[in-house]
Amino acid sequence: MHKVWTYADLKHTPDDGKRYEIFDGELVVTPAPRPPHQFAVWELTWRFYHRLKTVAVPVMSPVDVILTSRRVLIPDVVVVRHERRAIISNRGIEGPPDLVVEVLSPRGATRDRVRKARLYAQSEIPEYWIADPVAKTIEVYALGDRGYCLDGEYGLGQRLNSVTFGFRLDVSSIFTWP
Repeated sequence: MHKVWTYADLKHTPDDGKRYEIFDGELVVTPAPRPPHQFAVWELTWRFYHRLKTVAVPVMSPVDVILTSRRVLIPDVVVVRHERRAIISNRGIEGPPDLVVEVLSPRGATRDRVRKARLYAQSEIPEYWIADPVAKTIEVYALGDRGYCLDGEYGLGQRLNSVTFGFRLDVSSIFTWP
């Protein structure tokens, strides 16, 4: 029988630059992100801040999103409406945010597209974006009755629309890494 991990167990993980997440009791460890990934995270966070600062708070990774004691994830960017900002604590984001973004890394695409998408949907996060720095695309998903539904896939030169917040964003502004 394998160990069932909880949020309390995370305090025993090393401070080694890796990401330690808990997927329904299973510890998942991923390496630190690479520069193209981090540039996209920074650009998204900066744009969210400037577009949404009157209505929401964007938080850049790493930050624990504590959905349950056995479901602790680290999205790349999290956005929480001001009226729900009480879920932001010293420990992390304690509850489902209004929007999460994952920026794909070479070894994490399946994890982000399948496992994390399922966990975010089960946790009733209304909007989920997947940003791909290689393809230079952003997929916008809206929560439906049976999980996430693709609202649109946007590439360079296109403007996407946030389902939850209703703002438009030029995809070309996100992928600034040469």
